[in-house]
Amino acid sequence: MEINIKEILETLKEYLPKLVGASEEIASQLQSGKDVEAIELLQQFLEGLNWVVSVFIHLKKIGYDLGLNSEQLNEFLIQIEKALISKDNVLIADLFEYEISPILSLWLEKVENNLNKEFS
Repeated sequence: MEINIKEILETLKEYLPKLVGASEEIASQLQSGKDVEAIELLQQFLEGLNWVVSVFIHLKKIGYDLGLNSEQLNEFLIQIEKALISKDNVLIADLFEYEISPILSLWLEKVENNLNKEFS
């Protein structure tokens, strides 16, 4: 089975902006008091994030390392879990707006850089 790295990176390039947008929307909904909508979107966000991270792991296993640090994101996800338990929506919104969204934007930038560097 041949793996098309370019195609995978292009898919990531299309999908990561959706995660960035979702993280910003979660923050906005929480700040607006739309907790139910935010939690529903959070569930979808986590599914999408899980897919992206699994793609990164798979790429790394086949020898294509994008140089991304998912550990940093894991730390913030742990903080979000604790904030969910304590119902600290302000902290959750801040984490999405000021921590998670910038990390995902950086990931997108690295994917785009790899595409431009290796496949243009």
